[in-house]
Amino acid sequence: HGASPDLWNKEGITAWDLTPKGSDVWCALQLNCKLQLGAIGTEKIICWDMALGYKNVPVPCVNGEPCPDYTYISQNCETSIMNVGHNIPPLWHYKDGWLLQEFNEIFQCNQVCSCKLKEPRHAERHKGTAETLRNSQDGLGVCDLQTIPQGTFICKHVGELICNAEADVIEDDSYLSNLDNKDGEVYCIDAGYYSNTSCFINHSYDLNILPVWVVMLHQDLQFPHIAFSSRHIWTGEELGFDYGDRFCNIKIKYFTC
Repeated sequence: HGASPDLWNKEGITAWDLTPKGSDVWCALQLNCKLQLGAIGTEKIICWDMALGYKNVPVPCVNGEPCPDYTYISQNCETSIMNVGHNIPPLWHYKDGWLLQEFNEIFQCNQVCSCKLKEPRHAERHKGTAETLRNSQDGLGVCDLQTIPQGTFICKHVGELICNAEADVIEDDSYLSNLDNKDGEVYCIDAGYYSNTSCFINHSYDLNILPVWVVMLHQDLQFPHIAFSSRHIWTGEELGFDYGDRFCNIKIKYFTC
């Protein structure tokens, strides 16, 4: 059953002591020990799809870190009443299907707009990239299963939208993201229980993805939600972005990057 034959019983006897050398049982124990040693340092699939079918591609969880207790969602969920602005002009932002570097804010139509099906460069139409969760020096991290060109849509950052007052009373703030609203009430995304793979993307000064303010379901700059690759990303490379000055001032002593 996978137990070590080197363990002692109450009498101080191991399985090796009770097994004649060269017997079938002795050979089976030898084989089991070799298999266990061979498994050390190799990858194993903990969960084939943490997104449970909600993402266009499966998101496997790899290695010995247990699957986190959270609910996968593809859109933000709200707990507070929020007013929406209606006077923001549109911009254009793509060249040959890739995001232009000079754009850090994007305004575009949503699912109810009649032009959506005609627009091949709409960010929502990009499927995103296949991701996998792996152990890293900072816990779980997100690695890509394919090479990604610069300017590629990576994923949305989604979670539970809460106001700053609600965020102040949460004990575990590991998955809180401040939206840095310049005007009005400050909001946060709490990805502690409701989120997608974006909540496992670690902080890095050698960042390879960049958060972009993409507004589709409304025209309110308070609520951006899409990340793009900031440079060419190689297969198997861990994704990371700069969490910002506030994170560095408070949390950086707990991390290496």
